[in-house]
Amino acid sequence: MSAPCSARHARSLLLAAVVALLALPAATAEAWPGLNGYMAYGSNRTGSQFSDDIYVSPLDVESPLRLTFRTADDGQPAWSPDGQRLAFKTAQGGSNQLAVINANGKDEALLTRTFRFSEGQPAWSPDATTLLYRRTPENPLVQDGDIWVLDVAASATTPTQPVTHAVLLRTGDERYPSYSPDGTQIAFRGDLDLAEPTGDEELYVMNADGTGVRQLTSNADFDSAPSWSPDGRRILFERAPAGTFTPGTEAQEKDVYVMRADGTHVRRLTDSPGIDEGPEFSPDGTKIAFSSARDGQQEIYVMDADGSNPRRLTGNPARDESPDWQALPFDGRGHRACGDDSLASGGASSVLAMRVPCHVARRIARRWSQTADAGTPPARIRGLACTTTTQPYDLTVVACGSRERDVAFVWRDPARAAVAPPA
Repeated sequence: MSAPCSARHARSLLLAAVVALLALPAATAEAWPGLNGYMAYGSNRTGSQFSDDIYVSPLDVESPLRLTFRTADDGQPAWSPDGQRLAFKTAQGGSNQLAVINANGKDEALLTRTFRFSEGQPAWSPDATTLLYRRTPENPLVQDGDIWVLDVAASATTPTQPVTHAVLLRTGDERYPSYSPDGTQIAFRGDLDLAEPTGDEELYVMNADGTGVRQLTSNADFDSAPSWSPDGRRILFERAPAGTFTPGTEAQEKDVYVMRADGTHVRRLTDSPGIDEGPEFSPDGTKIAFSSARDGQQEIYVMDADGSNPRRLTGNPARDESPDWQALPFDGRGHRACGDDSLASGGASSVLAMRVPCHVARRIARRWSQTADAGTPPARIRGLACTTTTQPYDLTVVACGSRERDVAFVWRDPARAAVAPPA
């Protein structure tokens, strides 16, 4: 081939590569820290008005598995980063304590049992060794909480003497602490007057060691429950605008908002009558879970990350609240999140792709799952070598890749139907 022809051929290949890249859909989310698993939440469907238990459920239809069985209140579940355990608040002995339980409902262990403090709102560190939590003196008349951190392994050994230390001690009531995905920062809500709501509830970020506190919001609204996006660039929160609540009386109008992690570009995502609260991003960043009373009863809802397509996950006369999304470990850096092909048993969901268009990635996931449903999980598909990693319940993480491209997704194995633990 002559030099001019070679040059023309090279330019043609370059142009084709550029066109192919431009044809790829834009990333819907930075796909980290994992793939989407089950939803955990607290519900009083089998208890009293003030007594929740911990439930988990797949995302296609409400078919919950109950993990805790007691008259004491169990709530505020928080999945560990590996999706294998849940931390939660439990009122055993009449005092709010912290506990952990495996995803299968076994090996429950108390982490605190001091009866001198009320402890709740746990949030895991990215390495799963510690829990952030809110601690307040055991006095229901004064909600004067501070932010503490607890060593999980050491505290499980001696819950009467948990290994803890303060992260932030200051005037006012601090709540809902959570680590950024990289573990370097903590978001939280704070107020100064020890009353709720009054409009002085604001959102803050600080370094993981409690230094460098920075205020993100400053208004007369009720702002609360901050939650990080998987890439650490955005923060979800709930807001009751000024004028919609009576000071000292629980707000009856809340909606879900999102902002950049520096407090700018605040945007409202829900606008419904009643309470929308407790928002959480899905691990792949494509969806948001929250609880809502828009239909007259507190239920768990899921919507797209831009606030569109809300749908109800739970539906019963009970109160369902505090959703938290199970992350199934997969290093999704460099991938784009392509959404779900099917949430049903036997389907492929939470599809991620690297150098593969999303519509092709979902087709690969669909064909792989259809073949696996028939009894033989493929070792290769479309020139990609596939591996599987078994996860809790009926979940399997499937990774199909080569040196140049990669597709990963969650398969709900119909042969491994999730089974509820015994009461």
